[in-house]
Amino acid sequence: MGARENKDEQHPAAARGTRSYRQGLYTQWLAGFLSGLNVESKGPDALSGQGFDALMAWLDKYCGANPLEPIASAAFQLTKELRTRNIKGQ
Repeated sequence: MGARENKDEQHPAAARGTRSYRQGLYTQWLAGFLSGLNVESKGPDALSGQGFDALMAWLDKYCGANPLEPIASAAFQLTKELRTRNIKGQ
């Protein structure tokens, strides 16, 4: 799943507003990816205080602006942004 491009019709941003099976798979992949990356990180807890709906909204916006980027790149960028926010908030 991580190798798919954001422009793929099965990407969660493209399936927004529907309850598709593939949308659920991408949503669960993203949740697991972010959780795993966060657990393995020695940095601040990037997910602290974050709601999943807000994370999915960020992903929708990012993929709309970067339709050729792989979903994994979007997930890494989201993690980087969340860590930056948490560092500034300390």
